[in-house]
Amino acid sequence: MTAPPAAAAPARPCHDSWEPVRYDDGAELARLRHSGEAVFVHDEIELQLSELMEIRSPSRKLSAGEIHERVLAHTGQTRLAAYGSWFFFPWSKTLVHVLPREEFRELRSHANRHKITTAEQDRLSAFTIGVVGLSVGQSTAVTLALEGIGGALRLADFDSLSLGNMNRLRAGVHALGVNKAVLTARAIFELDPYASLSIFPEGITDANIEAFLEGLDLLFEEADDLRMKVRLRERARALRIPVLMGTSDRGLFDVERFDREPDRPLFHGMTGPLDTKMLEGLTAYEKIPIAFAIVGPTLSKRVAASFLDISSTLATWPQLASAVALSSAINADAARRILLDQFLESGRYFVDLESHVRDGAGADTPAPPPDDMARAMQEPPKRDPLPRLEGRGAQGKDITADEARALLAYGVLAPSGGNTQPWKFVLRRGRILCIRDPSQPGGLLDFEHAATHLAFGALARNIELVARKMGREVTVTPFPGPDPQLVCAIAWARSSPRGPESTRDLAVHMIERTTNRRMGARMPLDPAHRAALVEAAHRAGAHLELIEDEQARAALGALVGEGDRIRGLSPIMHSEMMSEIRWTRQDVLARRDGLDVATFELGPVDRVGLRLVADAEVMKLAKKLGIGRGLELPAKKALVASSAVGLLTIPGTGPQAYFAGGRAMQDVWLTATACRVALQPMTVLLYMFARLERGAGVGLSSGEQAELRRLRHGFRELANVRPDHAELLLFRLFYADPPSARSLRRRVDDVLVIEP
Repeated sequence: MTAPPAAAAPARPCHDSWEPVRYDDGAELARLRHSGEAVFVHDEIELQLSELMEIRSPSRKLSAGEIHERVLAHTGQTRLAAYGSWFFFPWSKTLVHVLPREEFRELRSHANRHKITTAEQDRLSAFTIGVVGLSVGQSTAVTLALEGIGGALRLADFDSLSLGNMNRLRAGVHALGVNKAVLTARAIFELDPYASLSIFPEGITDANIEAFLEGLDLLFEEADDLRMKVRLRERARALRIPVLMGTSDRGLFDVERFDREPDRPLFHGMTGPLDTKMLEGLTAYEKIPIAFAIVGPTLSKRVAASFLDISSTLATWPQLASAVALSSAINADAARRILLDQFLESGRYFVDLESHVRDGAGADTPAPPPDDMARAMQEPPKRDPLPRLEGRGAQGKDITADEARALLAYGVLAPSGGNTQPWKFVLRRGRILCIRDPSQPGGLLDFEHAATHLAFGALARNIELVARKMGREVTVTPFPGPDPQLVCAIAWARSSPRGPESTRDLAVHMIERTTNRRMGARMPLDPAHRAALVEAAHRAGAHLELIEDEQARAALGALVGEGDRIRGLSPIMHSEMMSEIRWTRQDVLARRDGLDVATFELGPVDRVGLRLVADAEVMKLAKKLGIGRGLELPAKKALVASSAVGLLTIPGTGPQAYFAGGRAMQDVWLTATACRVALQPMTVLLYMFARLERGAGVGLSSGEQAELRRLRHGFRELANVRPDHAELLLFRLFYADPPSARSLRRRVDDVLVIEP
């Protein structure tokens, strides 16, 4: 802010000017500055540009140097002094430099999002709103301007500011004697010099009422004159303009939707039949019964008592600044929702603070419950001890009950989507029958039970490996009969253990194998580890593609993140996802399935975020508003912080392929565990693709299908995708400390039936 030396004589206040003058021409601006008429010059364009750059990069805090570079790139060859517009406010002799209109509005309304979405903000800017009566109306009009409600405002009041108004009108003593419409217009232009305003400083009269109402989308009626209150409603009803009225007592708020109810009686019919002709010739005293019919029965006790002293010890009825501020907030909030078709009814409403905020009305504030999500900082639940395997090399041809328990104790350590553990077992005639649990119908991400079959393949692989550790060999027969629930049968083989020693040694890592969701260190994948992982997949008949380039990982992270957003905003998939989470220690120990929230490795802020994401109504609203990009960030960060992203595929797309793929997945994962490489599956997107392509998208909305087709195209550009191959597992590899906690498994005796 700069100011030249004061003029020799004090300037007279300007009572009539209310529109700023815009200067885009450099020569005219120079002449104004040279004239000395602009006493104060305020040029903070660089600050505005810097803030604009910051809001356009919400996911990362920019350094001062980065902001400066972006400002220079944004303005290009334009000098800062010539960028945007200059506005001169004659009433304050102030010249201000601001951003161009669209950038100014983008920045000024940024904090409205997503209480008001960008699309809603654009829609609100298309409406024209009229405000008659600028006491409550002044605060209302300014609030509308602050929120960007209405592209054009019309303001009407014949009265001028007096000192007695200043207990509730926001104005300085230098504005005494200024017309209230002029005063309100100035306040709005100082908030937004690009605003579209017209004023009626003579107030509303029979001569100008039609011009004021023409083309209005909404009318705020805050006049004191009873006849004009009625006349405005008569014409608004004829023109089908909704009328809102707030009073400064008890938060009374009236909505008359003449746009939807063209025959609705004025004032909700509380006065009986009423029109302007009935008021002609009535004195102010004779109008009191009509005014009392409108508001009298609802007056607060203090205002009602005060009426007894009007014209004796009081000159007018009492109003408070707090009540006017409340009324303007109610007015603006309702106007926004009415214009956006979110509030459709007429009616009388009260937001009476004295009834809501008083002794005895406070909400219960119980002590916050313990943060079960912080249990990762405590000792996590431990898995049950596993049976010892040494000395179990028995020679019987049938699997005994004890052997079945031992094999399955290790078998169920296999991973399954959401740790659902979709299995039941029957020991029948010396064979273990592995059955898809009928109580788990799968879900949208388990198309044709592909994820379930993958989990059974991993379980079978565990049993093969632990059998060899016991000195035996098993025969695994996938889908041995017509029953679709019977996934595989396991029996002792007559042959001795086979396979390379390195494969048999994978068994020792079954106990350690787990999902790790830590961020990890940014370091390249060790070439020896890369080779071991690729060999493990190849040995199992699968193919492992490792994506290590940082840009490619970032691009994959963006795709996976978008998949996570689609899942989170889908009512069906969101419900399935939340059903997998175990929020409390008691729930973890009681159920022993699902995902222990302690395994998510969340900090305090992320815990709060997950609680919000868990609310189905919050996600429903996010989907409706077209927001929720924050759901994409965890995957983006995780893949960028990884050493590599792996895509495991196998020929075929049927149940047999996924079963065989589960065995390959387990070999790869155990190999990673042996190499001390952390692994986190990020497979949701692959199983949405499967439903989209092989299941015709059944269960997915048309919008979800369109988004997934776009993501599929991007995925094909980054990964080697073949239509005749099952995409089994997408995962990140990285180096990190062990996870804070591990999800439990159900006890074998809870899932095993031993037939006589």
